[in-house]
Amino acid sequence: IQASNALEDLKSIENLLLERFTEWYRLHYPESKITHRELLDHALKYGRREKFPSFERSIGIDISKEDERIILDYANMIQKVIEQRRNKEDYLRKRIPDVLLNLSTVVDPLLAARLVAAAGSLEKLARMPSSTIQLLGAEKALFRHLKNKGKAPKYGLLFNDTRISTAPEGKRGKIARIISSKLAVAARIDYYSKRLDERLKRDLDNELRKVTE
Repeated sequence: IQASNALEDLKSIENLLLERFTEWYRLHYPESKITHRELLDHALKYGRREKFPSFERSIGIDISKEDERIILDYANMIQKVIEQRRNKEDYLRKRIPDVLLNLSTVVDPLLAARLVAAAGSLEKLARMPSSTIQLLGAEKALFRHLKNKGKAPKYGLLFNDTRISTAPEGKRGKIARIISSKLAVAARIDYYSKRLDERLKRDLDNELRKVTE
């Protein structure tokens, strides 16, 4: 749980720092249309705009050597955050399947870790009905709905599962219900018996196939 929460913190920090870096560097090179991450990579490799392979001219501000040094120091710090984020992802991908045998076969190991973290513990997740698991991470939207201030959410963290996020909108709710029902079973097996149930993944694939055909 702590490693998963640390990973989410690093993702938030990375996005925040990248946005700040992009705003800062584009004062120097506003014509750049590449992504935040590509701009960071180009800045680290080439430095000032004049050294970019695609550079022709710019209406951006000129920067001194001192300006360039400070900006690149900031870029290097962001690169270290990115490396830390990748290290945490690699660690979780290797570690989670040993701890969450069945949950990590139903969903991606990183998502399995986030669900356990959102629940508070594997024990708490194992005691939850599938409908609650389906809405983990969507508590604010659910409260707004209960106050008649919004639509009822169909999923929370589960939307990060590509089988849901890439499905036609009309099928997403049903797919989310199928996956959450298997997650409820997987969490109970992982907590109470700690054995791998190979039928779980097979049954899930068969049910999803029927929905998507």
